[in-house]
Amino acid sequence: MKWIIYILIFFSIKVAFSQSLQNTGMPIGLTEGAILKVNENFVNAGNLQNEGQIIVGGHWVNTGIYQTSGTGVVDMNGSLTQSINDQSFIERLRLSGADKTLNADLSVDNLELNGSLLTIGEGFSLEITPGGTITRQPNDYIIGRLVMTGNQTYPIGTSNYFLPVTINQLTGDAAPIGIQAVESALPGPLDNTIAEKAPFYWVMDESEEEFNVLVGFENADFLQELEYAMVLQAASANATVYSLYQDSTSGDTALGLIANDPNHPLTLSYFSIGRKYLPKDKPPIKVLNLVSPNGDGKNEYLFIENIDAYPECLVVIYDRWGTKVFEQRGYDNREKVFRGNNNVLKKSELTEGTFYYVIRSEGQKLGSGFFELMR
Repeated sequence: MKWIIYILIFFSIKVAFSQSLQNTGMPIGLTEGAILKVNENFVNAGNLQNEGQIIVGGHWVNTGIYQTSGTGVVDMNGSLTQSINDQSFIERLRLSGADKTLNADLSVDNLELNGSLLTIGEGFSLEITPGGTITRQPNDYIIGRLVMTGNQTYPIGTSNYFLPVTINQLTGDAAPIGIQAVESALPGPLDNTIAEKAPFYWVMDESEEEFNVLVGFENADFLQELEYAMVLQAASANATVYSLYQDSTSGDTALGLIANDPNHPLTLSYFSIGRKYLPKDKPPIKVLNLVSPNGDGKNEYLFIENIDAYPECLVVIYDRWGTKVFEQRGYDNREKVFRGNNNVLKKSELTEGTFYYVIRSEGQKLGSGFFELMR
């Protein structure tokens, strides 16, 4: 076998065959148009110059030097799962046949997926160099951390979901950004606009820039209808999840796309999709009919149970003569609350007595009744 490789250094042989190949240090060269076919594993610890095509049926291991001036192709087409262990650079990488695994950090100019899923090992990443490309068949994508530069579509997913992401960077200069899909729901608490979240999310490299995103998903029956879908974001896996709402959707819950509202760009590293509250699954409100803002920590404000499910709510309070003394949109049981003060005209403390409230949301009356103000 060493004799065959030696000839390849000097001649452009059309096809050379090997069952397996382990180069421990000697230089190997393929001229343009030459083909080296290795049925099993290819291991290179030397200097490999490839201007032709190397077809590998087993595993690819490169701990040496791999070089090409642009025409060289590494073609992995084995019928069993193949692994790539190459802490170098492959300009043109073609993957076909069975699925592949990458167990190193690798840079590629042009990646072609032709009937293969590529799984990147934990802690590693695949970078497509600036100006590089990914071509793929409809069912092919990448599982793991994919790094690209500029406004790109990341054909990524998990073992059970295809979850492509297209990013549009709104601020700053283009820089390499890694994104990975995770098959788990964001565990953090939901803000009061979100009823349910997806069983998957994405993690993007930390950045001070702003982005618009178009995210794809499969089997999202929890959305019921795409009109209820929203893009979500969080600062970390366990942080509060906030809504970025939606600008547009396409497809359906079986296979769809959704973009965030441009007025609410992506600014955090974790993002997902979720569903807003529907009228049928919003919990009923209940008003505690006593307010005693005396500083003892009890009944300091008008508490409205479940009001956080109605972020667009309007709470209006009248005195015993029917004069409006309080009005608050987005009542939240935290900062936007009634503490016994008139916020309409006099901006002063109200005297003890009986008051009447009306609560509305999106044109619908949620409730009304009386409560007592005691000091």
